[in-house]
Amino acid sequence: MRYRILASILAFGLVAAACGGDTSVFDLKVGDCFDDQDLTQIEVATVPTVDCPDLHDNEIYFEYSMNDAAFPGDNATLESAALRCLDEFAGFVGAAYLDSELD
Repeated sequence: MRYRILASILAFGLVAAACGGDTSVFDLKVGDCFDDQDLTQIEVATVPTVDCPDLHDNEIYFEYSMNDAAFPGDNATLESAALRCLDEFAGFVGAAYLDSELD
């Protein structure tokens, strides 16, 4: 079974692919930009995507798949995502996560 992990970054005004409207979380891809929404929701089905040259809260900067035979659980998924996404952060931003103002 394949589990898709998307890494997003708080990014104001970074230029990338243009997008707009509400987009299913299953259709997001690297380069898509979106704004935060009601963070009290337990499940999120869509996010408000925006044109990337405009100010925005988040940008998808990395995607990878976990190919475990079975879902490894929430903690293992979060740990894997944190390690892989932090490794990719500096290459996208140009600075290490701890040295960057981006989150």
